[in-house]
Amino acid sequence: MRIGVLGGTFDPIHRAHLTIAACALREYGLDEVWFMPAGDPYFKEGSPVTGPGLRLAMTKACIDAFGEPRFRCSDFEIRDRERTYTAETFRKLHELYPGDRFYLIMGLDSLEALPKWYRPELLLQNAVILCALRRETRSGNETFSGKGALVPDRDAREILVAATDAKDGMDCASAKEDWFSNTKAPAECAAPAGAKEGTEDERTPEEDAIRFFDAVRVLQEEYGSAHPDIRQLHCPEINISSTMIRDAVLNGGKLESFVTPAVADFIEKHGLYR
Repeated sequence: MRIGVLGGTFDPIHRAHLTIAACALREYGLDEVWFMPAGDPYFKEGSPVTGPGLRLAMTKACIDAFGEPRFRCSDFEIRDRERTYTAETFRKLHELYPGDRFYLIMGLDSLEALPKWYRPELLLQNAVILCALRRETRSGNETFSGKGALVPDRDAREILVAATDAKDGMDCASAKEDWFSNTKAPAECAAPAGAKEGTEDERTPEEDAIRFFDAVRVLQEEYGSAHPDIRQLHCPEINISSTMIRDAVLNGGKLESFVTPAVADFIEKHGLYR
């Protein structure tokens, strides 16, 4: 099977996570996407983090209510009870499921920071990297609807995009020019209603593409022996962060544009972020 893994603290899980996972599912024809809350995230040292049990339960409530059968909530890292290092997670997954191929879904900032991660060469040996890049979203009929406001119509569940860069490895010199010839994200990966598109610094998709290819080149030069397989994942930009959600809760704001009803109910029921 081809399995995408979307990790993080999920404190809380929000609509942008679901959109990125849906885009990965469709663009790369993944069989499943695993949402994997971090157990003891070393990158959050010194910052308050909701307990792993609550974060896992909240993520599971979100995925169960969302209605996409290929989405899974995984307790793999939380159950491990060791400090969370992505490279070790994927090494263990590779050993436990040798017949499956694992795809790590991440953002551009994470890709650029990957050389500073714990044992990046080990991670690159055991995972295909899918890096979410912003592209202009097509106007027109949106296909996302249903319980989670992002579940596509049943007729649109087939794979709609055959990515030109879905291949083993990437030649940055030739791929950079190819990228600019196709700057549309599939409408099936549209941003959720009410969410803001764009970021405060107003970076353009073209600027992000340049950053992507520069990051890939660095990883190829430093870890070429690991044969890094790094691919573009085309998504709309959705300006949602867990920090924004926690601030909204503190200030009595509405959460509908940020999280699904199941997550909003979980936050209210357990008195989180107050």
